[in-house]
Amino acid sequence: MLEGITYSNYSTVPKETWDKAVKMILMKEGIPDEAAARFSLGANIVYKAGGSTVLKLFPPFHEDGFRAEKAVLELLGWANVPAETPELLRSSEFEGWPYLLMSFVEGELAIERWERLDRQEKLQYATDLGKLIRAVHRLDASAAGPLPDEWEKFIRKQKDRLAAHHRAAGVPEHLVAEMPAYLEAADLSSKRHVLLTGEYTPFNLLMKEGADGWRISGLIDFADCFIGNPKYDLLGPILFNFHMEEGLTAAFLEAYGLTLTDRLRRELMALLLIHRFSDLPAYMEGSQAAREADHLTDLAGVFFPW
Repeated sequence: MLEGITYSNYSTVPKETWDKAVKMILMKEGIPDEAAARFSLGANIVYKAGGSTVLKLFPPFHEDGFRAEKAVLELLGWANVPAETPELLRSSEFEGWPYLLMSFVEGELAIERWERLDRQEKLQYATDLGKLIRAVHRLDASAAGPLPDEWEKFIRKQKDRLAAHHRAAGVPEHLVAEMPAYLEAADLSSKRHVLLTGEYTPFNLLMKEGADGWRISGLIDFADCFIGNPKYDLLGPILFNFHMEEGLTAAFLEAYGLTLTDRLRRELMALLLIHRFSDLPAYMEGSQAAREADHLTDLAGVFFPW
């Protein structure tokens, strides 16, 4: 059923194929499949079934993602972090495709709630997220065995593709020209390496409403995890949610435990340049100052305001 699916045609596979494969996996696992439904957001094959179970199916060419998510779920299973995470129930494979069964985490995705949060709730979100990331970064990254510490290799790879990546994204040439020197002046090696998701975006965070308003309640999706400089993980929240609203970036970084300095701003900007999913033009939308930036230092002041 899945043998003809390759990297090149993966995104065009019809829903009926996934539905049939998932039904067979659930039958094998003894899980009721009557109400099985695929989650609408995200590119992965993820279904909720049996009321409280989530099935995540990985193609063989994304097996690294399977190993990463499995390792991180096992690590988080005994960790004490201030948000609910899925409980790993079982891992197996179907026709050579590895999959995970995990518990369903209740809550509303932050991406669906963000625009309806009031000012105080957004400040609380920023503060809570800073504390959540700090708690995850305090875990022993070496316990996530299958995740190699290849941060230095990652930096070299990203530097090699730096100009091509940003030109393809549509970054103005005068900014691309400054990037090699900007990175050369930054020390991104970091003495302390931690478990990174590279995400912490509103697509991976869940919220619930309580007596004190809407708060972060859950954290999901760990297929992109790796090991490296802790500040790398701070970019997603800032660029997705915080930098366009006064005070949120500062509240977030201070809750994480950082002092707001020019040196920190330069380091964050350098990390942004080498981020796997960096899209400077997208972050510049909605900001005239960003669109008119003559230098990367100007852009850093817009993206990391304090």
